Amino acid sequence: MAIADARVVVSEDKDFGNLAFQQGLRPPGLILVRLPNYRPAEKAARLVVALKRKTAIDCILVIEPARVRRRLLP
Repeated sequence: MAIADARVVVSEDKDFGNLAFQQGLRPPGLILVRLPNYRPAEKAARLVVALKRKTAIDCILVIEPARVRRRLLP
């Protein structure tokens, strides 16, 4: 659905991206939220801040407690 609707996928499952790419799927972007022990509202706030600073199109954003990493999609 994300591909058909040109939407970025947000997930907390670190294997999601690997599974999608192994099946030949390439969403417009992928955001991996790696914030253990954070409340949902805190995760959402970090996501908003990350998206204000970095684009999620054609890349994988990994949001971690101390940083946000950005890699181009394979």
